[in-house]
Amino acid sequence: MKKLITLTLALALLCGLLTGCGKSDAPDAEVDAFLNSISAEYEELFPVLTDTAYDEYWAEEVSEFADSEYVDSYVTVLKSACTGSLYGAAAVEAYTNPEEAQFNCYFINGIDLLTVDGNTISGTLDGEDVFSYTYAYQEERNIDGLADTRVYKTDDSGAGEFTYFLFLEDTPDTTYHIEFRYGSDLDELSSLMDGEYAYWLAAGIPTDSDPDFVKSCISLFVEENLGGEADAEDTSTSDKTEYPIVITHAFGETVITEKPERVATISWGNQDVPLALGVVPVGFSEANYGVIDGGKLLPWTKEKIAELGASESDYAIFADTDGHDFEAISAVNPDVILAASSGITQEEYDILSAIAPTVAYPSLPWQTLWRDQIIIDAEAMGMKAEGEALVAELDALLAATVAQYPQLSDKTAAFIYFSPTDLSTFSIYAPGDPRCAYLADLGLTIPPSIIDMASTSDSFYLQLSSENADILSDVDIILTWGSAGDDDLVKALQSDPLLSLIPAIKNGAIVMLEEGPIAAGQTPTALSLPWCLDEYIGLIAEAAEKAE
Repeated sequence: MKKLITLTLALALLCGLLTGCGKSDAPDAEVDAFLNSISAEYEELFPVLTDTAYDEYWAEEVSEFADSEYVDSYVTVLKSACTGSLYGAAAVEAYTNPEEAQFNCYFINGIDLLTVDGNTISGTLDGEDVFSYTYAYQEERNIDGLADTRVYKTDDSGAGEFTYFLFLEDTPDTTYHIEFRYGSDLDELSSLMDGEYAYWLAAGIPTDSDPDFVKSCISLFVEENLGGEADAEDTSTSDKTEYPIVITHAFGETVITEKPERVATISWGNQDVPLALGVVPVGFSEANYGVIDGGKLLPWTKEKIAELGASESDYAIFADTDGHDFEAISAVNPDVILAASSGITQEEYDILSAIAPTVAYPSLPWQTLWRDQIIIDAEAMGMKAEGEALVAELDALLAATVAQYPQLSDKTAAFIYFSPTDLSTFSIYAPGDPRCAYLADLGLTIPPSIIDMASTSDSFYLQLSSENADILSDVDIILTWGSAGDDDLVKALQSDPLLSLIPAIKNGAIVMLEEGPIAAGQTPTALSLPWCLDEYIGLIAEAAEKAE
């Protein structure tokens, strides 16, 4: 199995874009020659490359470097990592987690076409002239140690954000596109990751490009970014895992001396990790929330088991609503027990460890986030590289999906439990709780008020009196439980003299999650995340429309 890109996705891809851009020692006399070599009218590159007309070609090219089951994911990564909507301070603030970074490769400052005509560079918007100046070569400038650029400047004092142009060495004849930056501050333009132009590098393609020219650009882009990656990935996933594996967790260390053949899991979602990696556990806990068909499995788990060709006789289901069934767990004779996401106690851990090596949560019960759950459980199976690949694949899916909802980027959201029969108190899920943390994955911001309150507590939820509801004046969207389409709880909240002070409640920006798969999916797992993502983020986007 080839793993997906596990480095910072957007930065890795950008480095691929910069491939082949070496330093030029050309004297001033050759400046016109370079500008002449790129003289053309350009439109934004990525809207052209990602046009649906080329979908089959993308898949065809990527299939040269990826196994068939990962082609779509690779295509998603390649298309999304350079089509971000943010740049500058907003991007620096948003991309606190490097794995979520996207580069903006569009034209900025109000132009949709750029024309280079010798030393004259001009831009238009909807056919109307925005700027047109004459530029002279200044110097070579390096961008963050990644590539050298040729700097051009106009002496026109009114040029503003078009004063400087920094061109990489790409030309339509060599790479089928050009890459450049422009602005008013040369030092700021020299940084990709910080400052007012952070996470932005414009890319253009000649407007007269025919389909074959576009396909050549796609081929080069795929080759630059996956050509070396595939070889590196084959090496990383083909290397044998070294034993013993030692995993540190809340109760100490678990030592696994050889690859487990019989994997058992308990508690929430741990079974989805081996299933996602192609392994059917010999036993796992039944779903205790969200099942609507009277069975014991959530739909994504059920579908994956069927996909892997397993029957009910191949695994046992543990009933642990009223405590773990240690006898049933022991009966499946496991080689390892996965409990990275769970709430087991020291006593329960000791009993489980007497049955088989048991891997518990890192530090706090019920506060293991989905990425950590995948990596920890996968490592315990001797499949850490495959777990990292799965995380990268899901991150790519998230990035591509979230990019379709830019309206969420400036919204705050909170997960809150209200009792319809008693609104005098309510519970807020802390940032460390998987439900709350997942909101940040979806492009939302956790309100500072909740972060401040949680800083003094180890609990996964916070109890608050309605008398203190004004603390949540920074909450734009609320997610809670209730019957979809039933306005009784919303009306009760909006009628409450205290709770109605919360902006999300006042505006009706509330997502009501009725018990079922989507409500269960708000605590994401390796399988529930892709299964629920589109519907879940769609519900949040609807609520965002009501937020001011």
